[in-house]
Formats: sequence, C-alpha cells, structure tokens
Amino acid sequence: MKIEAHLATHDIGYSVLRASSFVDILARAATPVLTGSWGGAAGHGRVSLVDSRDIADAAFAVLSDERHLGSQRVFHLTGPGPVSMQDVANELSRLLGYEVSYEQRTSVKHREVLIGGGASEMMADLLLGLDRLFNDSVLSETTSTVRELTGHEPRTVAAWLAENIATFRAKPSSSVA
Repeated sequence: MKIEAHLATHDIGYSVLRASSFVDILARAATPVLTGSWGGAAGHGRVSLVDSRDIADAAFAVLSDERHLGSQRVFHLTGPGPVSMQDVANELSRLLGYEVSYEQRTSVKHREVLIGGGASEMMADLLLGLDRLFNDSVLSETTSTVRELTGHEPRTVAAWLAENIATFRAKPSSSVA
C-alpha cells in the first residue's frame, strides 16, 4: 500500500494489480494430503483464492488497453468466491475418491510441523502469516475485477484442483528390473 500511496503523489500513469492469495499455493499441500498430515492454523476462515492465470490475463488486458495509459488505477483481483480449507478438503475428497481432512492446529504446533518438515524459520513464519490472514477471513472479499478486465469469470478453486489433481495423487513406484 505504501507503493500505491507513493505513486499517487506523482503525475504519472500506473496500474497496480493487487491480487488476493494465489490458488496455486494449494500445491504445497500435495505431500501432506498424500501422507494424511495436511493441516494448518487457518481455522474456519475463508479466502478468495485467485488463479495466477487470471492474474496474467488481467495484466495482459490492462497492458494492451490504451484506456489505461496515463491513468492511476489499482485493480483488486480475487477468485469467484471465498473458500475455507475444509471446503478444499471436501473437494479433494470428491476428486480423489477418499476422505481428505484438514487438521486444525495452533500456530505454535503448525510452526513446529513446518520447521520439522524442512521449512526455514522465515518460510514457516511467512506461511503462518498467511494462515492468520485466512483464519481472520482478511482475504475473503470477492470482486468482479477479473471478469471486468478479461471478459471471463475467474477460475474456481474446484477447477484448479481438478486440473491439478495429479499433483495430489500417489505416484506409482518404479521397480528396477
């Protein structure tokens, strides 16, 4: 926000794409889902996850539309609606054909799990910060900006999961003959 405030004090055109959290972050859950240990400190909060392809489409639309030249605009990009981690677990369960659960953890416990799993302290703190935002539903707002800029609806979390379901499936073990 400081950058946006700074830009607003200058007589220059700019466009800022302010995206909600990316749906692509769910790929980090693949191994925990496979091992039955997926969880976090997101509680029952909701977040409007946006697909990075929708962000790219919005950027293309803004950069290729001369109406934006010289203007000072901030575009808030979100997915089509907020979801909880339990909603994600339910959709994964449907797609995978077995129950996937999201274990609610305290921040302290989740930090221990993250660091125990190889995350650096900085990465663990970053991920815990995201979980706090999710838990408090800070990123649950939904906008129509993706549709207005691109002409298409933002991709859903369910669609992203379906397109990336192979990431959440066990890899067949290879045998050496």
